[in-house]
Amino acid sequence: MILLALLPLLVLLGLLVGGRTRVGPIGACLAALMAALPALWLGHGAGQGSGAALPALLCRETALGAFLALQPVAVVAGGLLFHAAVSQGAGVAPRPPTAARIFAVTLPLGAFLESVTGFSVGAVFALTALRGMGVGGAVSVALAAQALVLVPWGGLGPGTALGAALAGVAPQELARIAAWPTAAWLLLLAPLLWRLVAAGGAPPGGRGQRAPPAVLAPPARLVGP
Repeated sequence: MILLALLPLLVLLGLLVGGRTRVGPIGACLAALMAALPALWLGHGAGQGSGAALPALLCRETALGAFLALQPVAVVAGGLLFHAAVSQGAGVAPRPPTAARIFAVTLPLGAFLESVTGFSVGAVFALTALRGMGVGGAVSVALAAQALVLVPWGGLGPGTALGAALAGVAPQELARIAAWPTAAWLLLLAPLLWRLVAAGGAPPGGRGQRAPPAVLAPPARLVGP
């Protein structure tokens, strides 16, 4: 029964990571849903001596899943709408990338947006701003990912609240504990940001190149308990 319960996840990961098929994310999700039917039938159909319980379970859980999905779908839709709105100025000449500009849109602004919205909206903002500076490719994706360093309060905010409920502690207490590794991680980001800023085309040297370590220390002190 445990293997049957894990089958949908294994099928989904196999299709997405395998790379040998052209199923795509939607097809992979549909295949995972189909793989979940045997476990549902054994647990709520054959296990109860009647198959009538399975359709009722599917209807009930589908409605519950749709309700739970409303919030993340609304947030992601808002982030995509924001991306579409700021992308309308594609004809404007890109601003030259500098270390200070790249740093500002990735960590302070991107991490702030991620903390107040979640679901990678901060990364979408950072990626759009970086593309506006002419920074593209894998470097822009790596830089935009820095907007997610405060995930205990952003993209993983629902997970933080759920973890606090399961552990029987207040969400504020769990956030305080999570602040310790987050503060240390902010300081350890400086060498990585140096490398990515240089790869993004920022001019070497100058005051802007010293922005990451100089600006990371105060936020790390504020994040830390």
